[in-house]
Amino acid sequence: MNTLDLKYRVRLSDFREAYYYIAFIRKKNAFRVGAVVLLAFFIYVVLWKNGVVAMEPVAAFIACAYLIWFLLQFASLERQILKYAKDPNTLVNSEYEAKFGSRQFAFRIPARKFSATGNIEGLTCAFEITHSFLLYATNQQLFIVPTRDMTAEEASTLRAILRNALGDRFTSLFAKKK
Repeated sequence: MNTLDLKYRVRLSDFREAYYYIAFIRKKNAFRVGAVVLLAFFIYVVLWKNGVVAMEPVAAFIACAYLIWFLLQFASLERQILKYAKDPNTLVNSEYEAKFGSRQFAFRIPARKFSATGNIEGLTCAFEITHSFLLYATNQQLFIVPTRDMTAEEASTLRAILRNALGDRFTSLFAKKK
C-alpha cells in the first residue's frame, strides 16, 4: 500500500465538529432520551391544540427540563471550545504534516516542535466524520485530519489504511460496510 503524505491546518470549525461529535458519542443515550422526550412533547402539544388530550403540567415541566439541559450542554461545549481556542498553547490553526503508511503514522507540527509517531494498529480508535478523520492515539490524545484539502483518492487511501489496520475500531460515516 502506498504512503500518504498530507499537509494541512486544523481550523476552529474542524475542532468544533470533532468536539461535538465526541460529546454526542460520550452522552449519546442521554441525548437520545432528550430528543425522544422533546419529540413526544411536540406531538403532545399538537394533540392538545387539536383538543384530543388535556394539557398536563408535568409533561411541560419534563420537556422544559430536557430543553434546558440541552441548552446547558451546548453552552458548556461552546465555552470549552472557545477556551481552548484562546489558549496560547492551542493547536488550532497550526500547520500539520502527517504521513501514513500501511502500518505506521507520523504527525509533525513544525511551529510547535511537536512530533508523534506510532503503529496504526496501536491507535485506540478512529472515526471518519463529515469533514475530518479523528484518530485517537490514546483516550486523551486526538489527531484531527481534515478532508477539505484531500483529494478523493487520498481520503479513500486513508480510509483503507485505517480500516485494514483497525478493523472494528474504525468507524466511517461514508465507507461501505463489508
